[in-house]
Amino acid sequence: MNALTRYTSAYRRIKTVGSQVDFVSHVKVYDETTDSYTENNTSTVTGYAVSLPGDMTEYEGLASLTLTNPRTLFFIPDVVSSLPDVDAGVVWENEELVVRAVVPYVPDGQGIGAKVVVA
Repeated sequence: MNALTRYTSAYRRIKTVGSQVDFVSHVKVYDETTDSYTENNTSTVTGYAVSLPGDMTEYEGLASLTLTNPRTLFFIPDVVSSLPDVDAGVVWENEELVVRAVVPYVPDGQGIGAKVVVA
């Protein structure tokens, strides 16, 4: 089975059982005319996610996440190879969280999903 077939199958399943999510990153853009950076730009990655059981060993390796109620999400993007950035914001179960780690699933060079740790 090729990567796009896997993506299509996973996307359908996650869309049915998961929740729609938007990961929002603040992007700095350099302006040559003013020799400065602007931070008012945002980048949004959309898709669907489900909650996975947490891995305390993984959380401990991410600098004291064990104290901040971390969560692990399995995320499938609306657009192939569009994955969230570390430090992107997301609302999950009515709580504003921040992406702490992204472990992409990239068969055949296509980013079709990721395990995303948020806290």
